[in-house]
Amino acid sequence: MALRNVNEITSKTDWIIGHSHISLFGTFTFFAIAGIYQAVPTISNRPLWSDRLANWHFGLSFFGSVPFMLPLWIGGFLQGMMWATWADGTTFAEFHNNITVLSFLDTVSEMYIWWVMRAVGGTIILLGNILFVINIFNTGFLKPEKQIAEVKAV
Repeated sequence: MALRNVNEITSKTDWIIGHSHISLFGTFTFFAIAGIYQAVPTISNRPLWSDRLANWHFGLSFFGSVPFMLPLWIGGFLQGMMWATWADGTTFAEFHNNITVLSFLDTVSEMYIWWVMRAVGGTIILLGNILFVINIFNTGFLKPEKQIAEVKAV
């Protein structure tokens, strides 16, 4: 984005949102969640309720982040390329004609499929986060899954 030619295409598009999501969700959220997985069992002096749920949570969050962020980058770049066609023309009349041929709403409607892919990724992440909440809640209030299995075996 520091390069002017790239910034002219990506500025004010969904590419910026995807770029923000990779740093905030892809980095800091994973660090925070790992910290919670470490802190809650330590504070409550109980083992994590289910290692399997924790692994599923991380897996769903990671694999859900790909269709969550990638469409924003690709779609945002394509959106910027569509907007760049507005600048074509050597006279005001040519420039104005390009604006009337491809309206802003047309470029927004072209983003629909990319937003659907983002929604699919967001749904996968949401499912992973529901597993996270269940696991942390059960860590504080229920017996660990291992102890339950041992009781059933006896």
